[in-house]
Amino acid sequence: MSLPAATVTVDPVTQTGRWIGADGKALPATARHKRSETSKETATRTSPDGTPDQGSDQEGDTD
Repeated sequence: MSLPAATVTVDPVTQTGRWIGADGKALPATARHKRSETSKETATRTSPDGTPDQGSDQEGDTD
């Protein structure tokens, strides 16, 4: 099942985005924010030397 596309327009008074559904009505906030079914926290990876990478820059060759 696919949902019809919503569009965003700028409210001329508040200068904020307004989400408008395919039926022309404003979408409630709950309809705009759906958490992904696969959204999960990722575990901290461990570097080759066995120490956790958390807190390191994770860009260098050494921890």
